[in-house]
Amino acid sequence: LESGLYSKRYLQGQLAVALGGRVAEELVFGEEEVTTGASNDLQQVRNIARRMVAQWGYSKNKLGATSWESPEGNGGFGPQAASPETERMIDEEVKLLVADAYKVCKDTLSK
Repeated sequence: LESGLYSKRYLQGQLAVALGGRVAEELVFGEEEVTTGASNDLQQVRNIARRMVAQWGYSKNKLGATSWESPEGNGGFGPQAASPETERMIDEEVKLLVADAYKVCKDTLSK
């Protein structure tokens, strides 16, 4: 993402769009024939979702409207900004965001 202000809705849309290639392969070729072609897209999805949770406070119900890391990662706040338990919660929230985006993408492409 370029620098700027992004809404939660926009970021969720970006997640769904980035999953499009992977989901399209699953729908066309089946889950057993998915290729490695979407690897960069998957890295982008993880990066956006992680930033949504750990930097931009989009998990306020579970983690609070708090930034757990700087734009450079944990290094901006010292060796580790969050406890292992908080890191686990961040990972869970990232998985939920990605799962929601996957569902939106698959539903959209299946229409």
